[in-house]
Amino acid sequence: MASAPDAGIPVDSATNVARDAADVLLPEKDLDVLADGVMGGRRIFANTIKYVLMGISSNFGNMFSAAGASIFLPFLPRTASRILLNNLLYDTSQLAIPPTRLTPSLSPRPPAGMWA
Repeated sequence: MASAPDAGIPVDSATNVARDAADVLLPEKDLDVLADGVMGGRRIFANTIKYVLMGISSNFGNMFSAAGASIFLPFLPRTASRILLNNLLYDTSQLAIPPTRLTPSLSPRPPAGMWA
């Protein structure tokens, strides 16, 4: 029993009907363009996960230290402006994430359980 394709991918020189029905249109007759797009998407996904995990760890540290210090001290050791300044300085350090290379463990295939 044949199943319908998930995506139509004609080249730019295909007929008008094929181009109109396509989900993705390749600019040239080469599947390397598609492979480059997949790898670019995986790199963006990996960098997004890195940024989210680094942000969570930073914010957890900020909130844990403020909550722990407020239990033992009669005043707040970190005001809102200091927390915001700390977040701004930390976010500038995360500007180094986008140019990083994709780790080999993420490049061969998508993360497990992502698209079952």
